[in-house]
Amino acid sequence: VNRLEISDGKEFLVYEIYWTVPCIHFFKPAKLKMPSLPKIQLQKTTLVHLVLDQKPLSKSHFVFCYDPLYTPFRITLYSNLQPDVGTQEGRHRVTLEIISSQDYSFTEETVASLVDELKSMSIFPQTTQLLYSKIMPLGSGFPVLTPEYIESGELLKNKVLEAASNISLFGKANLKSWFMSDVLKEIYHGTNEIHS
Repeated sequence: VNRLEISDGKEFLVYEIYWTVPCIHFFKPAKLKMPSLPKIQLQKTTLVHLVLDQKPLSKSHFVFCYDPLYTPFRITLYSNLQPDVGTQEGRHRVTLEIISSQDYSFTEETVASLVDELKSMSIFPQTTQLLYSKIMPLGSGFPVLTPEYIESGELLKNKVLEAASNISLFGKANLKSWFMSDVLKEIYHGTNEIHS
């Protein structure tokens, strides 16, 4: 790949590409023929934004929960990213990422049970009260990491690497990292290795 044209018609010379999104998105702009792939099974994602009256007990910025007894997959604790804001306002923001094969039906009771789960996981104190909640269904989008999905990803990855000699694959493109903080670390360490 030696040039890139963006939607307004501007063109840029390209020397090296760091591709971080799934390789399937490379084929159309590169005008490559897409290989036939098995159907990918996607999970539904819902974000639940909460404002709570107490600060988190956990010092982490985010928590992954792999315990099937709990609903959230990922919990982002914004008060730990901006501790002064939450403390001054007495309002502590948290977002729960819920990944599920079915549509979730959210009611006041459902949201209350999610707050109870945060208390049960010792992420917030037992006396924490809910001040605000907002539900954001995102629809399908998180792939189920089946062996077929991994095989398809490897096939696409190899086709992209064959098609462009100046491309480096990171994150979802190389099937190693999924979340931005991990992708940025991977790029930093990967580019240090490439350029050293």
